[in-house]
Amino acid sequence: SIARRLQMLPRPVLPASHGVPLSRGPLPHRRNPSGVRWSHLASFGTPLMGFARSLRSSRQFIRRGRLAQRGCALGGYAALRTRAMAGCFPISSVLPKGGKPCSRALGLRSASKQGDLPRLWKYFAIHRDWCDHVLFYEDGTFAQGRLGGHGSWQLTSLGKGRGSNLELELRWQSYSHVAASPVEVLSSSSGSTETFAAEAVKLELVSGEGLPCPGSEKQGPRALLFSSVGSQCLPVVRDHWLAKPSMMQFDVALMFYKEASSHAYSDLSELVSTQECVELSHSPGMKWPNFMKWMEANGGAEAVAARYDYVWVVDDDVRLDTAEINRLFSILRDHREVEFACPSFDASSDGVWRYFDGHDPKYKLRYTDFIECTAPVLKTTWLTDPGFARCLQGVRTGCFIDFCFFPAAGRRRDAVAVVDAVQCHHPPRGADAPSEMRQVQAWEDHKEDDVYFDQAGVPRDWYWFRQPQVFGGVPAEDDGRRAAIEFAGTTVPVPGSSGVLQLPSAGFGTAFYPEDHLLGTPEEALVCESVDAALRAGVRLFDCANQYTSQRHVGAALERALQTGLVSRDELVVVTKLAQFDSPSEVVEGVQRALGELRLDYVDVLMPHIPCSNEGWRWFEEEVDAGRVRHLGISNY
Repeated sequence: SIARRLQMLPRPVLPASHGVPLSRGPLPHRRNPSGVRWSHLASFGTPLMGFARSLRSSRQFIRRGRLAQRGCALGGYAALRTRAMAGCFPISSVLPKGGKPCSRALGLRSASKQGDLPRLWKYFAIHRDWCDHVLFYEDGTFAQGRLGGHGSWQLTSLGKGRGSNLELELRWQSYSHVAASPVEVLSSSSGSTETFAAEAVKLELVSGEGLPCPGSEKQGPRALLFSSVGSQCLPVVRDHWLAKPSMMQFDVALMFYKEASSHAYSDLSELVSTQECVELSHSPGMKWPNFMKWMEANGGAEAVAARYDYVWVVDDDVRLDTAEINRLFSILRDHREVEFACPSFDASSDGVWRYFDGHDPKYKLRYTDFIECTAPVLKTTWLTDPGFARCLQGVRTGCFIDFCFFPAAGRRRDAVAVVDAVQCHHPPRGADAPSEMRQVQAWEDHKEDDVYFDQAGVPRDWYWFRQPQVFGGVPAEDDGRRAAIEFAGTTVPVPGSSGVLQLPSAGFGTAFYPEDHLLGTPEEALVCESVDAALRAGVRLFDCANQYTSQRHVGAALERALQTGLVSRDELVVVTKLAQFDSPSEVVEGVQRALGELRLDYVDVLMPHIPCSNEGWRWFEEEVDAGRVRHLGISNY
């Protein structure tokens, strides 16, 4: 029956545009949740309807027969064959009633915005519990096409060279099926990425090229991250620098300066053993002397300069994710005039120079005469320069070399830069997280390094203290961002019975919709990161509501910003809304709930989410009298 129906399907003629919704209605499926509608989208017309009807009747036929328990798997097989005949494939997404499809999660590309979406790879999975398309994104996340599950993926080669066995690890963050573990490992014994299999699932490539094999996309410039690391470094290395191994466009060289017999070294060795582009060695000592030892062990400065175009010599507690490290190197390749640089530091970073190299959202990068030794990026050609080589010979703790970059580059006003387009985080040090490097050498001894610079023949006016200055910069990308930041900083006075409210000209909406879950990032992380980014861009107005599941996460982000001094409470204008209330007590309960979730003593503006009665408005006025609300507004009138 399935074969006859598949033979009847005509080969389609592809239209110019993709992603046309063809039908909307409940799809018969044993895991279809109540009250949810499905939207079927494809790159072809009526053949999809024939496919849907054939698959539906095939499932019904199978359920009535002896193969009822295998119906979903056989249905998936039919879907694979249908896709092979049609030359394209249907994708569907869980949508709320009246909702719109999420094109990023579905992997649909329109002809006009082909470059706006991230690269993805399309597979179809036949699982013992389900069958569905699985979309793998270049940022290391994946999402089911219809069932709504998502997580992160990592592809690892078990040998050297092409043809080696491959393992694909799926880490589920959300899934609708029953699984023994949130981690599933599939393998390809042929070394091909077209098909992966495990006991419970088979994953087959739909079209185009498969997932990139580890090491297959290393053409072009390559950069290096070097760090001398201690026993506290594992969360930084694992969760930030190597967070997305499949995306790494740089190699990593780590030198462990603590005891080689420690558990930290063992854990770090285990992590590095699974990463093809990461190496680990052991050498007691400070970062810069260890960097010189590493260069000598790898053929000297000339060999390193021939292999890499940039090297980031970074402290082991500086947090910057994989994608942002790639971006840092990419920006410097676009600005070849810059010889030495460093990322900017976010507002909560610690350090004596943060007043100078803290993030400035108005700029892409700023040309300066100073970057601190905590996280400098060097163009590797300078490793072979005789003048700068003397600076490397004299450096011990890092003190003084930060002043050498500018004179070494000939005092050109565009040779040294702080890259504001990339923000890193340098956490404060305290009793609960002491500096391990201070155990190697006391802070008081750092200022004695001038003796070594003198011995190396470095001119005193190169390395001695001076007041840093900014010469100019490249404005933030011309995508409206700079204008939006400036606009967000303006306010409009709004008079009212409770006084004048200085209402910011631009605000930030915080609703989190069901299809957002397909982005692959947990709601809490996505909301907190978005609110934090908005605050750093100058936004001070936040629109919330009790109906939004995100309100408690907005509160967590605002509380952190207030505690770190990123913003003061007087600068913020926080709006919340109540949708359903039939008595004064329900209004009181709603406001108290909002204050609890937002972690605030009062809200600046309270609104009825939908039009309310005059009596309901009087209940709102009582909240102003009680001091829990400063101003009232209306919504959706």
